[in-house]
Amino acid sequence: MKKFTPLLLVALLGLTACDQAAAGVAPDNGNQETENIKVVESQDNGANLQEQENENNGENTPEDPALEEEDAQVPEAEEFEAILYFPSTDYLLGVTEDEKTVTEEVTLQGDKAQGVLDALAEGPQGEDAETTGLENYDYTAELDGDTARVDFTGEISGSSTEEEVLLRAVVNSLLSVDGIKAVVITIDGEEAETLMGHMLIDEPFVNLL
Repeated sequence: MKKFTPLLLVALLGLTACDQAAAGVAPDNGNQETENIKVVESQDNGANLQEQENENNGENTPEDPALEEEDAQVPEAEEFEAILYFPSTDYLLGVTEDEKTVTEEVTLQGDKAQGVLDALAEGPQGEDAETTGLENYDYTAELDGDTARVDFTGEISGSSTEEEVLLRAVVNSLLSVDGIKAVVITIDGEEAETLMGHMLIDEPFVNLL
C-alpha cells in the first residue's frame, strides 16, 4: 500500500491543475504587466511635465542668433572733441576781438553737428560767459560729408549784435570739430540771404568769424 502513495499525490496534483484550467484560473501575469505599464506611463508623464515647466521658465529655449548678432553690431557712440564759442560778459564794452569770446573745450558723443549745437544751447559751464541765444530757436543740424548743415525753423529776428553773436558761436564751434570743413545755414530748409537781416549767410562758411 505504501508503494502507491507518491503516485496518488502526483495524480491529485494533476487533477487540481486541470480543475483550475477548466475554471479559467490562469497565472496572475496580467496584473503584473498592467502595473508595469502604469509605472512607465507615470514616468513619461512626469518627464513631459518637467519639460513643459522648463520651457515656461525659459530653460532649454535656444537664443535667437539674429538677436545676438544685432546686439553685437550696435556700435558705441563715437566721442569727439570740440571748442564751444560763447560771448563774454564784456562783449558790448568795446573790447578786443579776443576778449569778446570765451571758449570751452569739451568732449561730446554721437552726431557731431547736432551734438555741438545742443551743447551750445545748454549754455556755458564757466564764468565770464553768456548764452548765445541759440536756445531760443528751433534748429536741426546734420553732417553731410565734411559740411555741417544747420537749419532754423520759424521766425528768427534780432539785432545785429544778437545775429553776430549767434552766427559766431554756431560757425566757429562747428569748424572747431575735426572733419568739419564748412558750415551751411538755411531757414525752413531754404537758402536765405541773411539770418536776421544783417549778416549774409548765402554762402558756406569755411573760416572762423
